[in-house]
Amino acid sequence: MMINNKTYQTNSLTAIVYPNNLVKLNVYNYYKSKYGGYSRELLLSKVAIPTKEFTFDYVKSKVDEVYSSFSNDQIHELLNKIS
Repeated sequence: MMINNKTYQTNSLTAIVYPNNLVKLNVYNYYKSKYGGYSRELLLSKVAIPTKEFTFDYVKSKVDEVYSSFSNDQIHELLNKIS
C-alpha cells in the first residue's frame, strides 16, 4: 500500500503533508558545499501536527528554536506552497 505524502520545500524548510491532515516540519541548515553546489543539514524535526495548527506562528516558533535570525520570506513561501 502506497501512502501519498506531499512534500513542500524552501532552502531551509520542509513540510510533509500526510493524507490524514497532519503536517510535519523539518528545519535545515542550507549551506554552500566545499565540493560546489549546496547541501542541507537537518537541525530540527518536529512531530506532525494537525494541518489547521500549521500556521506562520507555529513555523516561526520552531525555526526560532534553532536560528537566532531567519528570513520570514521562507516561512511565507512554504505556507504559500502548501495552500
